[in-house]
Amino acid sequence: MSKFKLTQEFADATLCLPMLELASATSLSELDKQLVTQVKILAGAFRVYLHKHSDKVCLINISTKKTRFDLDDGKKSIGQLVIEGEIDESHYQRLAFLVQLYQYQHRTISQVSMDKLTRLGNRAALDKKLESIFHSLNRDRRAEKHRAPFIVLFDIDYFKKVNDDFGHLYGDEVLVHLAQLMKATFRESDTLFRYGGEEFVIVLNNISSEDTLAVMNRFKDKVARYQFPLVGKVTISVGTARVNAKLNPHDLLNRVDKALYYSKSAGRNQVNSFEDLSERGLVKTEEICSDDITIFN
Repeated sequence: MSKFKLTQEFADATLCLPMLELASATSLSELDKQLVTQVKILAGAFRVYLHKHSDKVCLINISTKKTRFDLDDGKKSIGQLVIEGEIDESHYQRLAFLVQLYQYQHRTISQVSMDKLTRLGNRAALDKKLESIFHSLNRDRRAEKHRAPFIVLFDIDYFKKVNDDFGHLYGDEVLVHLAQLMKATFRESDTLFRYGGEEFVIVLNNISSEDTLAVMNRFKDKVARYQFPLVGKVTISVGTARVNAKLNPHDLLNRVDKALYYSKSAGRNQVNSFEDLSERGLVKTEEICSDDITIFN
């Protein structure tokens, strides 16, 4: 794709909203979703495909009735954007600029918000995500019970022993494979983070408490069946909590931490929700934990 500079001719209202939506994305998954959405609107196209190389999709036999943009992050190719239908010159120029903005945002988010080992969101990205969630809920408290997502925290059981027995190189390999399992399991609407060490966080959107537990139990079992290179089998312990607009991100993570702690203390390789544990009197809502999520081995 040739370079395109936005000129006054194309600096019109049709680009304002798409530019704003792409610029406000805080994760690569949100950025990808916004690109497809805004391109559909801008091009008036019904079918728009964003194929990332990580998706292992090979594009062949692209017909002349499809418009294709090759995507890169400034260093390497990252995929292709394919739009069904022929695009006229004015629309093509606007789309070209939108693609350039996407590539810039992709590079920026990757540099500051991605964990380099697992290529999941890092802690800074999680902080931004939680800030965005709480801001959205506080604008409309009435919609909280319908829109509030669930936060999931899990870590690898006895991970210190993995590093001690096999070395940190294979410990890192476990983290990479676990991240790949996460990407293959959860939806595009969910966001995935490496919180630190062997701890991971998932934000599950548009889901009930029952389905949250079911999804995480299936993922827990999937991990337990997986054969990690040299290391063999590992298990995870999981805690969940629903976002509550009356809390702040710190208190919310304390709740998830309590649920994870219970899973650890009750035997590991299990999933527990803060809300269920609280109703059963097994955790206390008013307790305040330490500033950081506890790390277990």
